[in-house]
Amino acid sequence: MRPLPLTTPAVAPAEPAWSEARVTALADEDAFRLDDGRLARRAASCLLQPLPGDRVLVVALRGGECRIAHVLDRDAAAAACLSVAGAATLKLRAPVLALEAISRLALRSLGDAETSAAGNISLQGRNLFVTAADAFVQHAEHWVGRLGHALLEARQLFRLHGAHAIITAEKDVKIDGERISMG
Repeated sequence: MRPLPLTTPAVAPAEPAWSEARVTALADEDAFRLDDGRLARRAASCLLQPLPGDRVLVVALRGGECRIAHVLDRDAAAAACLSVAGAATLKLRAPVLALEAISRLALRSLGDAETSAAGNISLQGRNLFVTAADAFVQHAEHWVGRLGHALLEARQLFRLHGAHAIITAEKDVKIDGERISMG
C-alpha cells in the first residue's frame, strides 16, 4: 500500500492556520480524511485517537501539511482510545497513578506482562482466578495462607517437604492410598 501524501494541493498559508473540520474517514493508521477533502495526520500531542464523525481542530502548516491538534467533540457512546502517534513506547509517570473503572478493568498484553513494586502489592477481590498454561512458580521467604476450606489436587506427583513438617487436626486425619510408606 502506497503512503498517502499529506500535503494539500491548495496554496500553503504563510503562517500556520487553524480551522475546524470533521473526520470523514481513516486514510491509514494515523492519517485522516477531513470533510473539506484534506488529509491530516494526528499531532503527537493529540492523545485521543480521532474517529470518523469527530469534530477536530486542525492546523495547516507552512509546508502544506495538516495536523489534527485536538478532538473537540465526539458521539458520547463511542469508545475512546488514547495513544501517541508514532510512539513505540508509552510511559505514564507521576508520584501517584490511579486507574479506575466503574464496571470493568482489563489489562492485556500480546507479549509479556510484568508487575513489580519496591513496596507491597495487594490484590483484593470477591474471587481470584489464576491460570497458567505451562508453569506456576512461587518464591517467598514466608508463605501464609488462611482459608475456610482448602482443596489441592495433583494429577501426578504431590510433594510436601521441609526440615520440619507438622500435620494436625482437631478431629480426624485420614491417609488413604494403595500403598502408604512411613519412615
